Amino acid sequence: MAGNLARWLDLGARDPCTLHGTVQGVAEAQTDDSVPVVVWARAAAPHVCLGASQGAEAELDVDACRRSGLQIVRRALGGGTVWVDGDQQGFFFILPKVRSPSDRAGLFARALAPALATYRDHGLDVAAVGRGDLWLGARKILGSGAATINRADVLGSSFLLCFPVARFAAT
Repeated sequence: MAGNLARWLDLGARDPCTLHGTVQGVAEAQTDDSVPVVVWARAAAPHVCLGASQGAEAELDVDACRRSGLQIVRRALGGGTVWVDGDQQGFFFILPKVRSPSDRAGLFARALAPALATYRDHGLDVAAVGRGDLWLGARKILGSGAATINRADVLGSSFLLCFPVARFAAT
């Protein structure tokens, strides 16, 4: 792997547990000599994803989720509860700690720079606000979560490919 800047891992569409479990597994396998990994994936099934330290009962109507057949998954990354479905293209940066910025703000800035550039390349005047959010004017269009897993720093987020208006208008 000498000379590689990073490794690209395209998972395609995966069930919720496989998607989040693969990100965690890749992070757990990192060593100081590993190259950074970018995981690119979509959810094969809609689900609610809890941040690492969140309780389902405090965040959700768990019974309503179960009645509707909606899966609830916990990820290893921090951040808030999010809806994840196939209309989002997820990306996860996995950096060995020895190659990661020394502070969390630096990790967020480094990992979100490609997303910020992508939005700007499409003519959108997007700005980084706070540690892990991107905003278009008064609208938050990207949030992220991070964690240290074993010997790696991990940051995850997603691009919204299509906003499901009917689904959100009905809730």
